Amino acid sequence: MAEAGGVELPALRRALTGGFADSEVLRKHGKNIVDGDFAPGAFAAAQLKDLETAWAQAKDGGLDLPVLNSVRSLFADMCAHGRADLDHSALYLELKDRCS
Repeated sequence: MAEAGGVELPALRRALTGGFADSEVLRKHGKNIVDGDFAPGAFAAAQLKDLETAWAQAKDGGLDLPVLNSVRSLFADMCAHGRADLDHSALYLELKDRCS
């Protein structure tokens, strides 16, 4: 959304760090996105495996967790589109493709 609106990713990252949105995840993965560096620190396939485990546990417990289901679906598509061996921050690329 930021890119489509003309916001440069480095500027967006700077604006978000230091406030309530700041986190180690934003600092690390935001930098990966800005730099276009998706070398695996954690593989997307491993993230999908963990999401599948969480989904199965929720299902067994009779829970419907829509955000978990959405994220699980995004990672499944990302892996199906040949990005299973990239860092899970490359989910950005899956989302970007969906907006194209």
